[in-house]
Amino acid sequence: MAIDLMAFELADGTMVSVKRDWREGGAKAAFLKDVARASCSTFNVVLTPNHDRFHQDHLHLDIGPHTLCGY
Repeated sequence: MAIDLMAFELADGTMVSVKRDWREGGAKAAFLKDVARASCSTFNVVLTPNHDRFHQDHLHLDIGPHTLCGY
């Protein structure tokens, strides 16, 4: 009961990639971290590249029974 998000295409055509932009700093990284933080209010589990090596290229958003907001 989860979704993995690897990238976003913004309304102006800008591409934001978790793999490429999460650790780069700047506006794209800030956007991804804002998405991760905001997701904690909707999903029970939010895992990011900060969590472990298995999540280096995506955000994992889960509605399962466990609770972990690990952005």
